[in-house]
Amino acid sequence: MQDTDKSHPLHFDEKSDDVIKVEPMKIMEIDILPTVEVTPSFTKLSLRQWGVIGMLACANFFSTIAFSCIAPFFPREAQKKGLSTTEVGVIFGIFELVMLVVSPLLGKYVSYF
Repeated sequence: MQDTDKSHPLHFDEKSDDVIKVEPMKIMEIDILPTVEVTPSFTKLSLRQWGVIGMLACANFFSTIAFSCIAPFFPREAQKKGLSTTEVGVIFGIFELVMLVVSPLLGKYVSYF
């Protein structure tokens, strides 16, 4: 069986003993734009943005200091008041869990300040 329609992308050539020739088809033409690499630059931050970064860094630093001051003494004081080691661990775990949940939420809304 031979196809005589030469415009079809798959057709048999009569001269070449049933060899299938495949012609390229254009399905869709797409103009590809050149890619532009965008790299963030810290030199282009405004003074207000630098202030926000500085305040966040200070808040993080001082909250870590406050937590590290309590951590060595809290377990002993809590056990004197009747808490078990497990309950002390749960208190520290809840603090970290709250930080894990609240940090992304506050990070989302920090741009409004």
